[in-house]
Amino acid sequence: MPDAPTQPMTREEAGAYFKQLRLSRKLRLQDVIEGTTIPNVQYLSALEGGRYNILNSEHFPSLVQFFRLPREEIERIRPGTIVEIVAAPEVVIVVEPKQRRPLPDELQQAVEMYSTRYPDLAKPEWQDYLASFKNRSMEADTPEDWLDFYRNLVRFGVQPGQEN
Repeated sequence: MPDAPTQPMTREEAGAYFKQLRLSRKLRLQDVIEGTTIPNVQYLSALEGGRYNILNSEHFPSLVQFFRLPREEIERIRPGTIVEIVAAPEVVIVVEPKQRRPLPDELQQAVEMYSTRYPDLAKPEWQDYLASFKNRSMEADTPEDWLDFYRNLVRFGVQPGQEN
């Protein structure tokens, strides 16, 4: 058995892996949606297509549980993941070691005010990414400044956690 890679799969490889896993078990997109925390088939399709990084998704633990992936397989596709076996060997819970970054008050207000119109603002990966700029001399003093900054990042195709 070869050693686990030192790098996680790319988002495209991970998406293809989970799509193949689904197809090999003759499952529909809807079957996966009903058994995981993934909100809809469009989002699952985007994950499988590599448009979003499934390995960094908040839904990765529920996919691992749904497909009942063994510890060795999780380590192969996403090295460094902490795995805790609970109740029975086939039940796996993935514990994420990452700590959330505190949000500046104005950014939190922007999330509360604008996330209905801009749903990505409600996603932890966007909030962490935006909050990281406050420590890099970010000059956003109002919720509107944060919204403008977010919209500019989106306009330029920035996706948190992805190399652009």
